[in-house]
Amino acid sequence: MDVEGVRLSMPSQARTVRPQGISAALAESRAKLRDSVPPDRWDAVMEEVTRVQVEKSASLLEAMQIVLRKVAAGWIPPRRSS
Repeated sequence: MDVEGVRLSMPSQARTVRPQGISAALAESRAKLRDSVPPDRWDAVMEEVTRVQVEKSASLLEAMQIVLRKVAAGWIPPRRSS
């Protein structure tokens, strides 16, 4: 009895998943915020994003963009005490 070898099906090109729409905009805003503040201030930035969301009834994306503009204008997130 002859048995043929099993062939692995390999895609011709690897697929790169890239976020689109709101996911891409959120990822871009988050990356810009992270690049704009020191790592030890990230929690304070996200607290500010949450505060803006609540106070202005803003979406996460809108709140991130507002905080990003605030950082660009000179706002420095406070250090969190541990």
